[in-house]
Order: sequence, then C-alpha cells, then structure tokens
Amino acid sequence: MGVRGLKDFGRPPRVMGVDVARGLAVVGMIAAHVGGVPDLEWSDPSTWAGLANGRSSLLFALVAGVSVALMTRNLDASDDDAVRRTRLTLVGRGLAVFVIGLVLEALSTPVAIILCVYGALFVAVAPFVGWSRRRLLVLAGLLGALGPVLGATLAATNRYGGAGATFTFFSTYSVPVWLALMFAGMAVGRSQLRSLGVAVRLLAIGLALAITGAIGGMIGAQLDEPVVTAPSSSTGSASVTSTSSASSASAGSDKVDAPETLPGEDVDLTGMTCERYPGPGSYVSCFDTTDTPEDEPILDNPDEPSVLDSIRSSVLADYPHSGGVSEVLGSGGVALMVLALCLLLARFLRVLLIPLAALGSMPLTAYSLHIITLAILSDSVAPGPIPWAEQSVLLMVFATVWVAAVGSGPLERLVARTARWFALP
Repeated sequence: MGVRGLKDFGRPPRVMGVDVARGLAVVGMIAAHVGGVPDLEWSDPSTWAGLANGRSSLLFALVAGVSVALMTRNLDASDDDAVRRTRLTLVGRGLAVFVIGLVLEALSTPVAIILCVYGALFVAVAPFVGWSRRRLLVLAGLLGALGPVLGATLAATNRYGGAGATFTFFSTYSVPVWLALMFAGMAVGRSQLRSLGVAVRLLAIGLALAITGAIGGMIGAQLDEPVVTAPSSSTGSASVTSTSSASSASAGSDKVDAPETLPGEDVDLTGMTCERYPGPGSYVSCFDTTDTPEDEPILDNPDEPSVLDSIRSSVLADYPHSGGVSEVLGSGGVALMVLALCLLLARFLRVLLIPLAALGSMPLTAYSLHIITLAILSDSVAPGPIPWAEQSVLLMVFATVWVAAVGSGPLERLVARTARWFALP
C-alpha cells in the first residue's frame, strides 16, 4: 500500500469510525491490564479511568456484532447457498480465533483471555446472519434481560456447578451479556453508519441506556449495603448483615440473644480483617488475625439472604463482569456512546485518527502482541500509566506501519484464510 495509501485508509467502503472504536477497545483493555486503573466511582472524577475495566471487552462485543453485519451486508437472505457459505465462514472464523485463544492461554499470563469466548460467539451468531434488524434487537433485549436472571437464579439456588453452566453464566465473560451486545451490534451494523443523523441517534440511545444502567446499579448498591453488628461480649467477634436483613434484626431486638445493629464505622474491628464480596447477596466476611487460625473465620454472614434477595442483587449489579442487567444496560450504553462518538469524530478528524484506526483494523494481532508482551515482562513491569502508554503507542506505530506496507494484520489474514477454507464446498 505504501505511505500514499494511508491517505485513503478508512475511506468507503470501509467505515473508519468502527475501526477507531475497535482501536479504543484495544487501548482500553491494555489500560485494564497494565494501566493500574482504579475502580470507577462516578462521584470521583479521578477514578473515571476505571471505565476501561470490563467496558472495553463489551465494546469489543458490540463492535464485533457491527463487523459481522458489515461482512454480511450484501448477503441475499433468499439465497440458501450464499447463507450457508456465510454461516460456515463465521464458524471457521470463530474456530480460528478460539485456537489462537488457547495458544495465548498457554502463556499463563494473569489476564483472563477473551479470545476463546470471542471465537465461540462467532459460532453462536452464525445462524442469525439473515435476521432483520428488529428481530436482532428483540433477541438482544431478551438475552440481556433474561440471561442475567437465569444465571442469578441458578447461583442463588445452587443449581449449577457443571462446566457448561460455569462457562455460560459464571465466567469472567458472561455469554448472555456478550451475545446481547453482539446481536445489538449486528442490528446497529445494518444502519447507515456514515449518516450523521444515525450517529447522533446512537449517541442519544447510548446515553439513555448508560443512565438507566447506572441508576439500576445505584439502587442495587443501596439495597445491598452491608451493616456490621456490634461485637459479641463473649467472643469479641463481629457479625455482618446486608441492609435487607438489618431491618429484621432490628425488629427482633427485644430478644435477649439478638445482636444490636450498628453502622460499620461505629464498630471496633481492631485486629480483624474484613473483606466484602459484591456477588449475589453482597456480604462481608471478617477474620480475627490475632487469636484465631487463618483458616477459621470468626464470621461469615450469619443472616443468609433469601433467594429473591440474591437474585435481585445479581440482576441489579453493574460492576465489571458481574453479568447483571444493569451492566448490560450501563456498559452497553457506554459502548454504544463510544461507537457513536467514533463515527462522528472520524468524519472530521480522519487523518489524525489513522494510527488508532490502524490499530483497530488488526485487533487480533494487537491483542495477541499485548498478551505476549505481558508474558515476557509481567514480572518486571509494575502497573501504571507509563506501561499502558508505552504499549499503546508502540502498537499504534506498528499497526500504522504494517497497514502502510502490507495491509491487513497477519493474524487477521490467517483467520480470513481459515474462514474461506472452512466455507469451501
């Protein structure tokens, strides 16, 4: 292609905004892995870099759906042979990505590799490539609403434990959440993405979804706020209940053996180590680190939450990788906003965004190089903004040079060839 070819990079039929969004997802995942970003607190602007945690992977899922729609935009749904070949192409692509994921997992980095789930989802969406935008949106909504409820019900009733249920509902990358975002992305990809009006509408819809998810998450956090009860005079240990069970403890305070419920800050827990577990039923577990053996907990949530409380807690959860409905809405809305902003910016800042778009044009290669770098340097590099900036800039430089000299990324070429071979008659 050469340097002169970069002048035309991102022009039609390529949708440069999609490449930019994918590039941001790569940069965000690098930040989550090595950037040392804090947990997100909307009330504290210094923590807003925490948006990268979890949301970068969901941006990948949304843009993956858009990419599937763009790859199949000329598909004639009435041509059974063309539909069959397209589906087989997606299956071949998914299997190739899955195998690359297995190779990266063998490097034993501290990162939860997304590629195996990513590859499996390409296979999962293959039967739906001929569906209309409306049907895809309905399917995305059903998965986003019912998937977390089913997973929470299985967890609350202890009806899981097999590898299939664990992979589907309880892994770092919840399959219903990712599928919901991929189907939504496929529906978005059927739109006129070069239209200014479409980008503005996507931005407004994403903002509405993000606000809805944030409100749901705040409601869930308020309902699950744990309360620490006063230490027992005989053992010196503390007990913890969730807010939903605190009221019942107060109601029974006329009983002699009922503990007095106090705010956590009023209880002296000197010598104890407490950990909060934000999953179903949100509870705190405290351990006496002075007199008690390390493996013997003083307290482990004596008032177990009801099944309905646990389901409600999981469904309203919006923290990264929780798999809750609020996460689907909130993080999905953020992903949609990012995509819309990238579509808008690419209209006016195409030349400036070429390095980021080049990175986004080869996400599989860039992600794999990042994981290999982690495997080599993980013991010698402390997380922080400098390692994040170094890796991001070097990958953008590499991607820009590669695009100018060769074109598509090496692993992208490998996957494309495997997909074409898989679809041969």
